[in-house]
Amino acid sequence: MNNLRAVAITVLLLLAPAFAVRADEPPAAPGIEWSALSEEQRQLLAPLESQWSTMAAERQQRLAAGSLRWQGMSPDQRRAANARFGMWQELKPWQKERLRRHYQRFQELTPLERARLRRSFERFRQLEPEERARLREEWRRRHGDRPPPPPRLRDAPQRRPAD
Repeated sequence: MNNLRAVAITVLLLLAPAFAVRADEPPAAPGIEWSALSEEQRQLLAPLESQWSTMAAERQQRLAAGSLRWQGMSPDQRRAANARFGMWQELKPWQKERLRRHYQRFQELTPLERARLRRSFERFRQLEPEERARLREEWRRRHGDRPPPPPRLRDAPQRRPAD
């Protein structure tokens, strides 16, 4: 389950820009005609062709951009992304929602806080499996199943929510 969670988080971090809509973005660009996509993009997005003309312009833009990112991936990167996406699809709806909330919390962190969290996660990943299991168990014993709060740096400026 913990490996699945880590994979799902990775998938969210990789794919979230394709689905994220932020309040501070400039007005959306106009929609994209299906015929304006490259042949490679149309092949990748073929399952969406029948819905394409009715999609919001923002979604079309995100999907087109995501298809370009996909084209830039190596075969190994594509295999890894497919595996992570497959694991994402196997998650229960409540698990997906929980990961979305965690991702939203991550996005609300300052850049310094995000960097600190990434470094901490990388240090955690470098630990032996037994040590990681011990730390997880210690967390559960102290805090139950509640996820850890996001890190806060004393001297880092706090981000304010956009109005």
